[in-house]
Amino acid sequence: MPIKSRHITSNNIIMSISEDGTLLLKFIGTWKAIDSSKMAKDIITILEKSKKDDIAIVDLSGIKSIDTIGAVIIVRLREKYQGNIEFKGASASVNQMISIVSFAGLYNDTDNNYTELRKSPNTISRIYSYIGESISTLSYSFLDQMHILGLMTNNLCELIASKRKIKEFIPAFTTHLHHIGVKGAPVIILISLITGAVIAQQAAFQLANFGAEIFSIDLISVLQLREIGVLLTAVMIAGRSGSAIAAEIGAMKINSELDAIKVMGIDIVSVIMSPRIFALIISLPLLTILANISSIIGASVIIWKYYNMPFNVFFTRLHSTQTLLNICAGLLKAPFMAAAIGIIAFKEGLKVKYDANSIGNTVTACVVKSISMVLIIDSLFAVFYFAIGI
Repeated sequence: MPIKSRHITSNNIIMSISEDGTLLLKFIGTWKAIDSSKMAKDIITILEKSKKDDIAIVDLSGIKSIDTIGAVIIVRLREKYQGNIEFKGASASVNQMISIVSFAGLYNDTDNNYTELRKSPNTISRIYSYIGESISTLSYSFLDQMHILGLMTNNLCELIASKRKIKEFIPAFTTHLHHIGVKGAPVIILISLITGAVIAQQAAFQLANFGAEIFSIDLISVLQLREIGVLLTAVMIAGRSGSAIAAEIGAMKINSELDAIKVMGIDIVSVIMSPRIFALIISLPLLTILANISSIIGASVIIWKYYNMPFNVFFTRLHSTQTLLNICAGLLKAPFMAAAIGIIAFKEGLKVKYDANSIGNTVTACVVKSISMVLIIDSLFAVFYFAIGI
């Protein structure tokens, strides 16, 4: 097509007019957010000076690179001047970006400002967006936890099959067993003692109105052995040991210790992950037993002190009403809760970023998620026990 005149309007637009009066625009260079404001103003200026009925041909072959903002300008130009503008020469990458923007609706053709994105979504759209984002986050989080569980199972099989790996595993395992179990025992015993005493005092006080103080022993034993003992111990371990593990892993990541371990060819799962999680799995049932014993002792002291019930009567009633099945029903939850706490602690620890608030946020998220998962596991076991009649 013969060209009547040509001049460069800007660094990104070459304008020319053919002999038949057709406006020719050639977009060149980089069409990205940094130059978007100037490009939009140049296009508006050109089109305002031309007649509305003039046909314009836009050649996109000169565009070297483009982002969504540049694509928004082109799409909104096409939407505003439908039928009067013909686009041609776009490369595959430019066409792809324009298609993405068109499909997503990232433009608003009611305004002359080509750099303005579409209006903010309404409340209903925000709610749907939040729900979708939450479901997506939970799904990916669940997959991450299943991945860690798979690594743990694989490492357990390797430990069983290799005596050498067991010898390497035992020192780290016993160290963490000491930190989690032995050092955690005093606070578990103290809290359980107080909890048992409070439950006994409240239960006996209410039942005394009916002359049924003896049945407070049944209530205390069922609550403590099946629910409160393991639940309270798991919550305490989540707050104490789970947060510590998340902070340790986060600090190791920030200090590049995990990368150094990988470079040395050492398996992080067998050296860092397995000893801590297996120590949790062993410690939590043992601490639960201590918690149950402490709570029963605290309850017996309160019943004796306030209601003059001898210790031999208390423990005789306890022995007659409780079975080994009740005790095992509570203890069976402990390994599952411990595994959940350890897996969540590692997942959150590995998410630490290189900023000042990251470790604090990670520890907070670890504790909240661990306690939530402990409650969920306890609820699932309650439903399961009800279904099988325990």
